[in-house]
Amino acid sequence: NALEEIGKVDIEKKLKNIDVEKTAKKIEEVCEKYNYNELVKQYDDVSAKIDTEKTNWRSKLNNAKDVDEQEKIAKDYENWYAKSEIRQAQDKLSKKIIDFNKEQRKAISEALRFEDGGKIQIEVKPNSVLAKNVKEANELLAEVINKDYLPDFMPVAKGRSGRAKNSGNYLILEGADTVYTHIHETMHWLERVNPKMLANSKAFLEYRTKDETAEKLRKITSNTGYTSDEITKKDKFFSPYCGKQYDYATEIMSMGVQRLFEHPKEFMNEDREYFNFVIANLQGKL
Repeated sequence: NALEEIGKVDIEKKLKNIDVEKTAKKIEEVCEKYNYNELVKQYDDVSAKIDTEKTNWRSKLNNAKDVDEQEKIAKDYENWYAKSEIRQAQDKLSKKIIDFNKEQRKAISEALRFEDGGKIQIEVKPNSVLAKNVKEANELLAEVINKDYLPDFMPVAKGRSGRAKNSGNYLILEGADTVYTHIHETMHWLERVNPKMLANSKAFLEYRTKDETAEKLRKITSNTGYTSDEITKKDKFFSPYCGKQYDYATEIMSMGVQRLFEHPKEFMNEDREYFNFVIANLQGKL
């Protein structure tokens, strides 16, 4: 029972004794190999040139003498944009970055795998718009979670509109959601079905936010998409959403594992304690 586990974890003591250096070293090697700062710089430089061109076209449009001239300028702009070598270069760089990120995710998954890792298999209809990202999420999470944490049943991905969430045994998603969102919601499901993982996450959150006052997410983020009852203790987490308050859930593993795949280098360098906790909790070392 999760309620019996919560409150019994001496997380400070456990954090001092965990050893995830072998895995951390592998992730560090991945980060060194997949350093795409130069690629991003090239993309930003090309994008800046395109923005300059667009500004020039807008200026021409605003200074047009009449509607006929405006229509001609608009048509000329469309022709320019369709044939522009700069825009084509931007598309190529964008594809390279997308492919690069996918390769990095795969390498992070391989670095996280360990002997006692279990097989996770999110279920989805083969013809669903969710199928592609579900397939990748299954591959990325394979053997990175302690097999003793996995129940006999697996989560089911279903389509929806609005914010992603999980309910019962369902991951409520939509086609536009990234593979990171699929991983995020899968970790919510796993935390809910595994009392030990939830207890560790609750203990870590309480340890990190001790003596903090809860604040409304919409106030501290200026994001009105959050409801007035969504509150957080922001700590020094990479996002204040990590500290969101629930009775029997947390965002600790969902946000943490997502960060591990999305921005591993930043996570490792900026919050090593949280980084270590996520790996240790995945591997069942807490």
